[in-house]
Amino acid sequence: MGFLIVNAWKRSAASMALLWFLAGFLLVAVACLNHAGMGFVIEPHWLYISSLGFFLLIAIFLRRLKDIVPPKMWMALIFILVSCFGILTQTYNALARTEKGYCEYWLERSPGNAVAILRLGELAYLEGEYPKAERHLRIALHKFLRPETRARISHNLGVIYKETGNKDLAVRYFRQAIAFAPDYEPAHTALSEIVP
Repeated sequence: MGFLIVNAWKRSAASMALLWFLAGFLLVAVACLNHAGMGFVIEPHWLYISSLGFFLLIAIFLRRLKDIVPPKMWMALIFILVSCFGILTQTYNALARTEKGYCEYWLERSPGNAVAILRLGELAYLEGEYPKAERHLRIALHKFLRPETRARISHNLGVIYKETGNKDLAVRYFRQAIAFAPDYEPAHTALSEIVP
């Protein structure tokens, strides 16, 4: 496919690679604005399109450099680049080994990140760590605007309060979930189990 695009481009491969690189950043810039309250956040996996252009630019540069520098120096440069990319990949993979660890890393970089806060709350809830889950979910409830998401968070808080024996708060959050999204069935079911 890349071959067909370069042939249709009718310009240099370097200009195509640069365009591909910049076009990927344009898409990421739009994605960053999706949750403006989180600030300017870029996740590395968002840059797949840019990476194609980036690696093509590196390949073009290395190909041109091969004609200028001695072969041993060129091979040493290739070895260094491959080693650096390998080390960076291993480091990033270690960060993303668990979802919880990755969300904690994400919060270190972007403390107000609503998605990471919500996910940490959900993970703590699933692990039965209710105080931690409650703390994260209460913060997340105020960060999201979509009614469906707020309904899910309110429902999860209701379940936590139900599990910990706080019936009044459970009812309050189940009703809040229904107010956010009247068709949210889990909240209706949970409420009917508490209030006949």
